This record gives sequence, C-alpha cells and structure tokens, in this order.
Amino acid sequence: MQNDASKPWRHLINKFYRAIPLSSDRPRLPVQPELPSVPSCAVTASARLRWNLPVTPEDQALIDRAESASGITRTDFVLQTARLAAQELLIEQTWLSVGAEPFERFTAALEAPAHANERLQRTMAAPRPWQG
Repeated sequence: MQNDASKPWRHLINKFYRAIPLSSDRPRLPVQPELPSVPSCAVTASARLRWNLPVTPEDQALIDRAESASGITRTDFVLQTARLAAQELLIEQTWLSVGAEPFERFTAALEAPAHANERLQRTMAAPRPWQG
C-alpha cells in the first residue's frame, strides 16, 4: 500500500468527482461509502480482544507524542487511528466509472503543472511535527 505522501493528487480526485454532473441513470457515489458490517456473532459490543504488537522505540516515542497531543489513551489512540486507516483503505477500493470525456479532463487536471503560491511555500518550508 502506498502512503498519502505518494498521492498528492488525492484532493483533486475528490474535487473532480464532486464537480462532474452525472446523468440520472448513473447513481452518484455517496461521500462516505457504506463500510462492510461486522457479523453480529463475531464480538459483542462490550467484549474486547487483546493485541500484542512489537514496536520499535522510535515508533513508541512517536505514538506517545501523538497520544499526549490527542488527549486520549494510547489504546484509544491506536484503535482510532487503525480504524480510520482501515476505513480509508476500504473506501479507496470503491470502483468508480466515468465516461471518456470526464476521464480526459481528470487526467489533464492531474498532469497539469502545480501552481506554487505563498501558502503552499510556507507549508512546505514548515518543520514536520512528526520529525521532532
């Protein structure tokens, strides 16, 4: 799986697909597709399973910093983050189909050169919070 840094065009996809008018015979995808449900026999709402994960000291320090900043427990932080990553992965695998002309406009928008602006330059020059 690729990380978000390798997908700088993700915001263009969201913007582009929301801007394309679809004909009435083609249903528009929901903004948040419905995720598969967990079978009711798997685990009750109050039951908790335990995970035992090996973690490097660097990862532990990074997670601890993020957990402290979030104001929630480490367990809740890791579960919330894993849940969001799982949902995003499932959403990314949603099949989209468009006609030739909208696809051409989409690829042209992806291939167009980026226009640097002051805000983007400030953002790119700012120190990354996860780098200490």
